Amino acid sequence: GFLIDNGAEKLFLVDEKGKILSDETAMFVIAYLVMKTYGKGTIAVPINVSSVIDELAEKFNFKIKRTGTSPRNIMNATKDADVVFVADCRGGFIFPEMQHTFDAMYSIGKVIEMLMQNGLTISQIRKEIPSFEVIHKAIPCSWDKKGLTMRHAIENTKDKKTELIDGVKVFFNNGWVLLLPDPDEAYFHIWAESKDKMTAKGFVDLY
Repeated sequence: GFLIDNGAEKLFLVDEKGKILSDETAMFVIAYLVMKTYGKGTIAVPINVSSVIDELAEKFNFKIKRTGTSPRNIMNATKDADVVFVADCRGGFIFPEMQHTFDAMYSIGKVIEMLMQNGLTISQIRKEIPSFEVIHKAIPCSWDKKGLTMRHAIENTKDKKTELIDGVKVFFNNGWVLLLPDPDEAYFHIWAESKDKMTAKGFVDLY
C-alpha cells in the first residue's frame, strides 16, 4: 500500500500484511531494493540517518554519501554522477535517472518494479533490516545562543572522532550523537544511536 502527501513528493509504505512502516524503515526497505537491483552505485542520505544504511551498503558493496539535513543539501547530492538513489528519511525519495527532486509517483513505480524483478515482498525485506535505536530530542535554544552552543560542541568534542557535515556528529564504539541547530526555530536537536535504547538515551541525556 502507498500513501502520497498533498504535494505528491512524500511517499509512505504499508506492507502486504497491513503493517505501516516508519519513515526510516521505509527508507531502508527501498534502499535495500535499490542495492539489490542496481548492483553498484552510491546512495545519499542525511547525516542523522541510522548506521543501518552503512551495514546494508557493506553487504551489497554500495557506497553511502552523507549530506546535510536540509532539503536543498539532500537534493544537491543528485548532482554526483554515481548517486543512484537519494532519501531524506521523511518519506522523500529521489531517483536521479528520472529527475533531481522528490517524486512520490515515480517512486511508487520503481518500488513495484524492483519488488517484481527480485520476487520479494515488503515484509520479507523488513526482516532483512537490522534493528536500530535512534532517539531524537529537541532542546529550546534562543537564536543568539546557537553560535555559542555550536562552538562549545566543537570545542568539547575535539578529542573525539567527529564529522562536521551538518552540526557536530560524535562517534563512539557503541554508537553516535549528532548535535544540530534548527535552521528555522529556536531549538537545538540531539540525535543519538546505539544498538540498545538505554545507551542511546544515555547519549542524549549526557549531551
